[in-house]
Amino acid sequence: MFENRWKEMQAWGFPSVQNKNELKWLYDNIEGANSYLEIGTSFGGSLYVIAGALKPGSTIVSVDLPKYRSNANKWGRDLKHFERVDWVADNLRAD
Repeated sequence: MFENRWKEMQAWGFPSVQNKNELKWLYDNIEGANSYLEIGTSFGGSLYVIAGALKPGSTIVSVDLPKYRSNANKWGRDLKHFERVDWVADNLRAD
């Protein structure tokens, strides 16, 4: 499943700055988990891949700086790619 998610991520233009082997290690070690916190989501590539390792109905929390908002909007529009999880997106801003 990891290889499929990795190829889909690349095909859809969700780059991952994470090393593929490191991401595979994480995927293998959290497979079947029911929640995931990612700090520093940037383009959302690794988030997409890791979402495939989680149980259906899992909770994903993604945190990033406002300067990456346009990137988040890109993958946020394509929620169908996150079909295995319930999705809630909120913008958090510091005052």
